[in-house]
Amino acid sequence: MTAIVARSAGLPYLFLLVLTTFGSALAAEPVNLAGSWSGGGLVRYPSGAKETARCHATFKQRSSSSYGMLARCATAAGSVEQTAALRQVAPNRFTGSFKNSDYGVSGSISITVRGSSLDASLSGDNGSGGEFRLNKS
Repeated sequence: MTAIVARSAGLPYLFLLVLTTFGSALAAEPVNLAGSWSGGGLVRYPSGAKETARCHATFKQRSSSSYGMLARCATAAGSVEQTAALRQVAPNRFTGSFKNSDYGVSGSISITVRGSSLDASLSGDNGSGGEFRLNKS
């Protein structure tokens, strides 16, 4: 019985060693959003109608955790330009606000980066929005 207790007493230390060894390898490395990204997605209009769009976005790093964005998107109906200010909230997540001066729309933007692709979600204050997947150019 004593041998079992002695062996099981070492299990928490072994678990801690494994966790610190592999846990740090699994932790997401901070990503740099700066650069050019392109791809597409769906635009959602206030009416509820949806339309596919092709987009190109350029991100510029402003500080260690903030970025500015300029994005141009084209649909069958035309093209638009958005700007955004984002801050890094997790190693691969960014949130902020966007503005589309052409249509007087502003709202929130959320971006998650996975490798060389990003998923962006925009929600406008007028019920518009969009979901996009862009790849690093």
